[in-house]
Amino acid sequence: MVTRVEQITRARWPSGFLKFFLLATLIACTVLGLLAWRGGDFTGLWLTPDQQGRRAYEALEFAAAANHFDHPAWQGVALYRSGQYDQSAAAFGRIPTAEGFFNRANAFMKGRAYGKAITAYQQAVVEAPGWAKAQENLRLARYVLEYIEGSREQSDTGDETELGADDYVFDNTRKRGLEMEITQQSTIDAESAEKWMRLVDTQTRDFLRTRFLLEASRRLRALEDASGDPL
Repeated sequence: MVTRVEQITRARWPSGFLKFFLLATLIACTVLGLLAWRGGDFTGLWLTPDQQGRRAYEALEFAAAANHFDHPAWQGVALYRSGQYDQSAAAFGRIPTAEGFFNRANAFMKGRAYGKAITAYQQAVVEAPGWAKAQENLRLARYVLEYIEGSREQSDTGDETELGADDYVFDNTRKRGLEMEITQQSTIDAESAEKWMRLVDTQTRDFLRTRFLLEASRRLRALEDASGDPL
């Protein structure tokens, strides 16, 4: 027997609507539980990892952005900006293109892994033979490594270097004997030097600036001697 109360309830709450209401309530409870577990962070519910990473990156939270990003290029940039150069190089290593090798080399340079940087620049040049910037950075990286190796060698023999190489701290654990062609007579113009200064860190930048100035002074004196008195 159906009572009057049951008839009124069924009339007010059709079975289809009641099922929908119960389902919506269950979903809401699940969402609230997830939010409580995530500390009230709503963004992960509708933003992709890369979108979350982009928001953190734009907020200058580079380390957090790197943890969100799935795309290796964005992750590599975020790691680079947060100072995690080895991890940045690893992220760019997942991109087998000229740009990927180039950015990987830049990360190695910032981490003072000069030999690895040269290898990565060489790979970029192989992928894009006409890329002048990659060729320029390869030449400059070789120059840096040549000078550092020369400074170490003179320091090991007790000879004093022109710039006082002992005043600078480098990664002395890397083994010598890299198989590469090192330019013996490097010529670096002021524009290239200034661009390179922005890539390497402060300590390396200091000794490079002095080196570039010394070479520029020598070249200027040589030109003056060859050309005679100025007009």
